[in-house]
Amino acid sequence: MTDSISPQAKSRDPNEYEMKSQTGLGLILTIAVIAFVFIWGGLAHVAGAVIAQGRITLESSIKRIQHREGGIVGAILVKEGDVVQAGQVLVRLDSTIVGATAETVAGQIEQLEARKLRLEAERDGLKTIIATGEASSVLQAEQKLLTSRLTLGAQRRAQLKDQIRQAGAEIAGYQAQISATRQQAYFAKRELSGVREVFEKGYGSFTRISDLERQLAQLDGQVGQLTAAIAKSRAQISQLEQALTQVDAEVLTDVMGQLKDTESRLSELRQQRITSDDAQSRLEVTAPVTGKVQQLAFHTKGGVIGPGETIMLVVPDRDELIVEANIDPTHIDSVVEGGVAHLRFVAFHSQTTPEAEARVDRVSRDIETDQRTSQSFYRARLKLNATVLPPSLRQKLQPGQPVEVHIATSKRSALSYFLKPLTDQIMRAFREE
Repeated sequence: MTDSISPQAKSRDPNEYEMKSQTGLGLILTIAVIAFVFIWGGLAHVAGAVIAQGRITLESSIKRIQHREGGIVGAILVKEGDVVQAGQVLVRLDSTIVGATAETVAGQIEQLEARKLRLEAERDGLKTIIATGEASSVLQAEQKLLTSRLTLGAQRRAQLKDQIRQAGAEIAGYQAQISATRQQAYFAKRELSGVREVFEKGYGSFTRISDLERQLAQLDGQVGQLTAAIAKSRAQISQLEQALTQVDAEVLTDVMGQLKDTESRLSELRQQRITSDDAQSRLEVTAPVTGKVQQLAFHTKGGVIGPGETIMLVVPDRDELIVEANIDPTHIDSVVEGGVAHLRFVAFHSQTTPEAEARVDRVSRDIETDQRTSQSFYRARLKLNATVLPPSLRQKLQPGQPVEVHIATSKRSALSYFLKPLTDQIMRAFREE
């Protein structure tokens, strides 16, 4: 029996065949594309980059112009935006107070140095102050004082010597009186002996004997008084001689004490003079480097600058520009010193954003934290490649401008970029308890 096929069935067969053919072709193409993507992703390598935000700064930083003690503004010799040379005077402070202090200290030092020379001359027993150079009025006054003190000392010594001589003369007089008194006693004794012999023979008067004995007793008393007077005078001479010796010793002690005090005070004043000279030398505030004046804080004469207060900033002109970037701690393992970076200067127009190459010069060893935002980061320092930096761009770059930093990392296959999030998720899933 022969099968019969309807005309409708025969008319659908070509369409089904074509649809099946197209479906098979699409499946083959899809598999081919997927295979190509996997093969390309595994073979093609793409350079990675760590993207960070940074800013332009200077190799040696902006110079902050300050004054240690401060003072009153005498003159402002620059204005905002001026280009100054290293060593150029920027501000001159008023010298009235510092100058007056310096003059006072200098005057005191001159007086004390002259006094020191006078005391040294007096210590050494000299009559004239030994000084080099022309004698000043202060030194002449000290010379007069030295002469006066020497005269007073000589007068005091002469007075004591006169008293010693007077005491010696008194002793000589007492000794002469003793000799005369003893002579009188000798004659009185001889007379008394003769009167007694006559009285024993029955002649003469007992009254005469009594008078002579009374006279002898008085003469002995006078000798005793004169002897005591001599001893007193000798004691006085000893005291005077000791006083004469002490005159020089007391003068020397006084001189040495004054000399010590003078040298101590001189040392203090010389230190003050060093400080005063230093303050005078810094009345003129100069530029430490060649650069441009910015943020000038004082504009009028007579303004008061506080100790350590910032007067202005000087931005170095010929200093090398560098870029400081803040690297996220999660990417720090991909940033190495010497690595290549690509910079985009986003401060300029978006359609003409200039770009430049740089190299990672240094990476901080420890993490830092922004106190304002509490954000943690590693600080990387990048040096611009000056050889490929257009001069027109170099002139436009200023410290503080923002920079977008692309630091190149190691090359990876394109496939790893797609698979890494999945593999990381799988690893975390397996580690969950």
